[in-house]
Amino acid sequence: MKHLLFVALAAAAFAMPAFAEDTPDSMRQSAIESCKASGASKGEDPAKTETQCTCIVDAVITAMPGDDGVKMLKIMMADANTPADVAKALGISEADAKAFMDANQAKVMDAVGACLK
Repeated sequence: MKHLLFVALAAAAFAMPAFAEDTPDSMRQSAIESCKASGASKGEDPAKTETQCTCIVDAVITAMPGDDGVKMLKIMMADANTPADVAKALGISEADAKAFMDANQAKVMDAVGACLK
């Protein structure tokens, strides 16, 4: 019985990372891949797109650590451009989505501006 309890506890301990909350770093590669897929669907040069996407995602992570970075990466991955799209991507009200977008627009534009040159 003790052996079964140990096995169950060990399995739970190994499963915990799967239930961990998102962080900007844990979302980085998925965000880059999503950005690259968006560029590919628009016929953009794959090499240039990969470079720009990596730069943009890294710039957002640097400029917006923590929960705001997670939110911004979710917005990017959903290709959300309107308050309604952002609200859906984040599971919040349109008013809260608009407030988030307004509060962070300048920060994001500053962070990614150099990547788009």
